[in-house]
Amino acid sequence: SWQQINTGLSSQDIRTLAVDPANPQIVYAGSADSRGVFQSKDGGDNWENISDAQGFVGLSVLSMVHSSYPASRLLVGTDDGRIIAYEQEEETWHQVSVFPGAGKILAMAIEPTQTQVIYAGTSNGKVFRSDDGGESWPLLDSIPGVFAITSLAVMPFDPAQIYVAGWGIGGQVLWKSLDGGLTWNHSTDDTFSRQSMLWLLSSPRNPNTFYVAGDAGIFATEDGGGSWQFQNIGSPQIPVEEIEISASDGGPTYIRYGGSLFSSGSLKDTIQWERGRGLAATAIRDVATDPDNPLIAYAAVYVQNEWSVFRTDDGGESWVKTALPPIPEPELGDTKQVVIAKGNGVEILYAGSNGCGVFHSLDSGQTWETFGRTECKVESENAPRNVLAMAAAYENPNLLYVAAESTRFYVSSDRGEEWQTYTLSITSQIDKIAPDPYLPGHIYLIAGVDGFWRSE
Repeated sequence: SWQQINTGLSSQDIRTLAVDPANPQIVYAGSADSRGVFQSKDGGDNWENISDAQGFVGLSVLSMVHSSYPASRLLVGTDDGRIIAYEQEEETWHQVSVFPGAGKILAMAIEPTQTQVIYAGTSNGKVFRSDDGGESWPLLDSIPGVFAITSLAVMPFDPAQIYVAGWGIGGQVLWKSLDGGLTWNHSTDDTFSRQSMLWLLSSPRNPNTFYVAGDAGIFATEDGGGSWQFQNIGSPQIPVEEIEISASDGGPTYIRYGGSLFSSGSLKDTIQWERGRGLAATAIRDVATDPDNPLIAYAAVYVQNEWSVFRTDDGGESWVKTALPPIPEPELGDTKQVVIAKGNGVEILYAGSNGCGVFHSLDSGQTWETFGRTECKVESENAPRNVLAMAAAYENPNLLYVAAESTRFYVSSDRGEEWQTYTLSITSQIDKIAPDPYLPGHIYLIAGVDGFWRSE
């Protein structure tokens, strides 16, 4: 049986989330489509709109933080330049500040050790700081040439270090403050500042080392943002499509871009990227890393008229095709998913394809079980054909879950020979399957605008 775990969450434009650190079951979702703030008290199973009171109906929320000062409260930044507080214990709303002419409150960040210190960034490039839990908001020193603040970050190891990303003169710009926002310094490397940023990664070993991945690839700083260097991964401009970190301790990190896979060594303060040899594909569909051996990984790719599961034994430096299944190769050109399942002394490699269903291998890809098929035609109507997502149960490597044919869900307990089929009451394509590693039988789905679903 399946249940949708965002029951009551009517918005389709959730821009921001906040979690109560004292009770992670309490989650808040901010809606940018004038539906206000939703609260869940059961970890996302059910949601209730809590802004339909005290005159705050119709809020468009763009940013939120949760503070414990002076008591447990949620601070909400709106598209009309207001900050509104929700007092969690009293379940009441009140407006704490209005920033005339500041535009939208696009970003908020809270100091992790002193939760009464909060920062807010606006759509006209202003940064405000509150030292009393959000009651008053003096304007900090203006940041020259910044038109809109898109994100804020407070460094946990040094709360006086504040980073601001925003649009300004030169495109996407990054500024840093060493004194809690009193003064700001711009990155001295304009190469980075002209690119669009997608996410920020910090080194676990060196607090001054950061990596920024974006539309133009990966950039690194080793001096806390004073200067940035482009991490050359084989092209002057590569938009990173996905990053896969090895499931094995000390294993490499893989970057997927188009028909190429790049890998780095173990997490280091300076990352060196290498393009894998022997893998010439039109598109990389999926990467699975061995949980026990950091050097082994498999890639599901699209190569026209060729078998499309590759293996590396050297951490991504070189790739070779696994053995060809007993099906004519022109029919095997698009493997969408690859899964490594281990347990009970068994290791199973699963491959899910577009049009040919599911295969498995018990010898690391040297041979493939196709259940007697010699062509792609899937005889049974109750078996998956066009695989979209796939996952194996943690407690049983023989138990496989597959999403195929847009909204159908399949379960096999014998490595893909026999299947049970379920048609779910959703309209969007299933994009992701995730079994719970701690609760056998609990499975999660992501299905486009139909949201999150769970089966127990």
